[in-house]
Amino acid sequence: MLLWCILWSGCARPTETDPEPTPGTTPPETSTPTSTSTATGDTATATATGDTAAPLDCSVRPQATVVRHHDYVPTAEDFTFDDEGYLWGVSTATSGLIRIPLDGAPELMLPNVSSWGRGTRFLPGGDLVVAEPDRGALIRVDRATMGVTTVRSGLSSPNGVAIDDDGMVFLTQASGRVVRIDPDAGTEQLVYATPLSTDGVTLAPDYERLYWDSESGEVITAVVDAEGTVTSGPEVLTTIATGAGILDGMTADACGNLYVVKMNGTVVRVLPDGTQETLVTLSSHPAGGFICAVNFGSGVGGWERDHLYVMSLQEGLFEVDVGIEGKWEPHYPVGG
Repeated sequence: MLLWCILWSGCARPTETDPEPTPGTTPPETSTPTSTSTATGDTATATATGDTAAPLDCSVRPQATVVRHHDYVPTAEDFTFDDEGYLWGVSTATSGLIRIPLDGAPELMLPNVSSWGRGTRFLPGGDLVVAEPDRGALIRVDRATMGVTTVRSGLSSPNGVAIDDDGMVFLTQASGRVVRIDPDAGTEQLVYATPLSTDGVTLAPDYERLYWDSESGEVITAVVDAEGTVTSGPEVLTTIATGAGILDGMTADACGNLYVVKMNGTVVRVLPDGTQETLVTLSSHPAGGFICAVNFGSGVGGWERDHLYVMSLQEGLFEVDVGIEGKWEPHYPVGG
């Protein structure tokens, strides 16, 4: 990511001014989250939420449509959605942690978090973790008090973050090390080591398979058990031609399909068998040539569960109707 920024002439951060901190404000009007599912062959059934949802037909992949560009959303290297209807991220322009409701003004929750905050995800209990490369650390933010603690230091350019259903943190690093970190104890377990920089990371809907990508275009897959130990793999699931756009963020839907960002404006969908297809190309849009992160909406506050949201480091957030829900995330309500 940093190398790409050095080479990219448009990487200069825009001028922004954070609003005053406004913790404790009333959440936006919420909607009921939809049920969640996990892939089993050509169908998917509800899993971590405890729902008894009707199986999804995972053999059908509707045509993806770009429905909107949210130009009011401040740029961030990564972002996530909470369970109250907000998008959260660390502003690349001001270094402050912000949250923003759909079609609302950004609120500064915590100033001076990181000059270039990376992986940003919620733990099951509601705290936020951020990969902070300035200090080589994974930090934890208490959402109730906005207090900050260091979970793990001594990391080499920490990058992508994924949370498993036990609340453990999988973290990629520019050094190539992929580790599993206990956010309470601060202990680290090596999952994989490669000389290539690793970036986007996500888990399958059943939380038994871990995926990450590298600057060489490889998408790696590995089976992990409840302790985070790799029991099968790692192996290359597919290799995405990078060309002028190295790989960055990654997420998964309820059918186990992966969505991988190429920074030149392309989102690639990778099926569980490794088949890949171009989902959308955003480079024709003035803000679509430098994208970095991707997530499905929460289903709360208007952020749609079957819509993919793609962050631009030039301006704003793209919204793509995929027609398949994102996988359940551990900080979402059980049964929701």
